[in-house]
Amino acid sequence: MMLVEMQRSQFEALNDEELFLICTEPTVTRIRGRNLAVKSEAIAELNRGQQALCMFRVLYPAQHSEADFEAWIAYLLEQPAYWKGVNDGLRFWGETALIQLLEAARETLEAKERETLEEDRAIIQSSIRSLFEKFRSQVQSSLGHICLYIRSHPQEFVQLMA
Repeated sequence: MMLVEMQRSQFEALNDEELFLICTEPTVTRIRGRNLAVKSEAIAELNRGQQALCMFRVLYPAQHSEADFEAWIAYLLEQPAYWKGVNDGLRFWGETALIQLLEAARETLEAKERETLEEDRAIIQSSIRSLFEKFRSQVQSSLGHICLYIRSHPQEFVQLMA
């Protein structure tokens, strides 16, 4: 288990995004650019909450743009272990609405892959746009819930210094 060291005053002053990023940064730094075996080993060393937090971090960049959303979902679908890990992490947080949204995105992207008619692809792209807007909103809501958990259970994520 890897705990981030910080002053209590810093912990209390961080906004949700800052807290989330700081709590995941040591693991992200350790696994960035590494192979799946190294990533799996690093994640396995974390407690359940930290694992779920890191899996949320995998999903987090998808909120930046519609193109990022589509690319990240497609990437996760190509990596079944990541897709499962993200969904397991969301289950840990109780984020069923986000799980359902990801499932709808999966179905939509699979339909886009099969579709050959340009007008049908445009309709599907419109669906992706709508899902992305819902996703952005839901990710922010989820981040708030997750950080409330972190603030309520700091001992699982941080080592508070005097």
